[in-house]
Amino acid sequence: GAPRSSSDIRVGRAIASFCVVGQGDDGGTTTVVIPSAYKVTITGGSGSELKQVASTGTATSSATWSTGQLGAPYAFWACLSGTNDAGYTTFTTTSPAGREIDLEAWPEDPTWKTEVQGELKTILPKLEAIVGRELPGRGPIVLREVAGSELGNYAGFYNPETGVVVLGEDLGQGGVVAHELSHAWFNGQYFFSTWMSEGMAEWARISTIPDTCPTPGSYPGDGAPNLSNWQFAGPRATTTDIAVVHYQYEAACYVVNSLAAKAGPDNWRLVLKALLNNERAYRAPGLVLTGPNIQASWREWLDAVDELGLVPAGVTDLDYAQNLLAQYGIATDAATLGNRSRARAHYHKLVAELGDWTMPQAVLLPMSTWGFGVAESAMSQVEAILASVAAADAALPGLDAANGPVRAQFEKARSVDDLKAAAALAADQAAAAKAVAAAAARVAAPRDTVTQIGLAGTDLDGPMAAATVAAKAGDVKAAQADVDQVNALLDGASQQGTLRIALAGGVALAVLLLLAFVVVRLRRQRQRRLGLAMSTAMPPTDGASVDVATGEPAATQWTPAEPPAPEPPTPGPPPDSPPEVPPGTGP
Repeated sequence: GAPRSSSDIRVGRAIASFCVVGQGDDGGTTTVVIPSAYKVTITGGSGSELKQVASTGTATSSATWSTGQLGAPYAFWACLSGTNDAGYTTFTTTSPAGREIDLEAWPEDPTWKTEVQGELKTILPKLEAIVGRELPGRGPIVLREVAGSELGNYAGFYNPETGVVVLGEDLGQGGVVAHELSHAWFNGQYFFSTWMSEGMAEWARISTIPDTCPTPGSYPGDGAPNLSNWQFAGPRATTTDIAVVHYQYEAACYVVNSLAAKAGPDNWRLVLKALLNNERAYRAPGLVLTGPNIQASWREWLDAVDELGLVPAGVTDLDYAQNLLAQYGIATDAATLGNRSRARAHYHKLVAELGDWTMPQAVLLPMSTWGFGVAESAMSQVEAILASVAAADAALPGLDAANGPVRAQFEKARSVDDLKAAAALAADQAAAAKAVAAAAARVAAPRDTVTQIGLAGTDLDGPMAAATVAAKAGDVKAAQADVDQVNALLDGASQQGTLRIALAGGVALAVLLLLAFVVVRLRRQRQRRLGLAMSTAMPPTDGASVDVATGEPAATQWTPAEPPAPEPPTPGPPPDSPPEVPPGTGP
């Protein structure tokens, strides 16, 4: 049969594909002879009865398979396919990132080669661009033409272990090359569930053609759709089986493409990067956790879509993706989904309240591993820490508790116990801040005169500054000690002022008494000096007593003498008598 003919037989220089049946009623042998260059695979029916029995060693060597003598040869049938690597026509190209792509076509089918070459030229740049990374793996990726009968109801397969993509000769379905080549990223080595690999391969296909992925119609199978239980169409698939398979591809494409559209191209590349690198979806600036190097489950896939795709894109319905997966039978545990919904709402509320703080591993890890009970306990501690920090900053402006030791201890917390320790430190700091603020208010309050006198010369600024520094550093004991010192000084100020006033009054009275004493003494000394001076001016009369101790005349009571009688005035002319005229003068 020629390429894309109605015959199921293909025999060419690169490929051989055909089936054989036994003949005869009462006995017989079925024998198949194929050139040795072909690597043969036998499938179907009773093909296990066909054994290789001979191989010639000439230049035109051949291999022979035989069933041996069969009692019921009419019941035997088997299908054989083989490839001759040397028989292909090969074309080599490279992706934009430098990955080698080898195209192997049948020499008898130049149409297939031309079509695939053109599609590769278009889709390779687009594929690496939308995924955001080069094609993975080492060595060339091989795209090989095979007979449609080998693929059954499928258009192609990708083997991640060999890096070989087999594509059917019939390329009637647009974008098959893009779909199968994208399986270099989206395959069972990276993703646990088939719906993820096939859904993302379909997303890649419609993104490079471009094409659409409409909402699936009614489910053609029994019950509700269940993409997690992926079904395959085998050689004996019924019409309903094939319809279910088509529905699965449509639904998987719809789920992936609708979420990718909401996330946007840049965010979706971050989603794929996290999934392909085993990175946890719950993260903080500078803190990205990694999981085990295993296939991503639908839970990791959902977390990556939500946290790295939808939330950064501004999707406010935190349950949108979760509900979509539930609709198609992927997420079915209602209790677990309810716990996840509540925990995520709590988580994002705290993220908004943290500001520039980094959410610690103590919260990120249980959220990533779906340990929502532990996550809720951790987030309760986060709330307590934020409340204490806010209370500390409100109580003591300028403390900047939000950038102190509590933040450092919080951001490095790896467990709930670590967060409890940070919460205790935050509570202590808040208490210290309130104590310092209360002391500062007492220092700034108006004081009566007695208290001011009591505090005169007292240093309150020093211990207050020390208390503030200690509170900022989280040294609660030191802060309290400084506050106690300030309060003790304030408490004793009134008594100290009273004592100082009393002491000041006593000193003033003493000074007055001293001044009085000095005045009296000075007066007495003056009187004494005056008395001695008079005694010296009036020597004692004969018979005066003498001081036995000094040999000087004894002091006697001095009585002033009576004043002498005034002299009589000189006689003058009688009143009213004429003046005396000297002789010889006229009147």
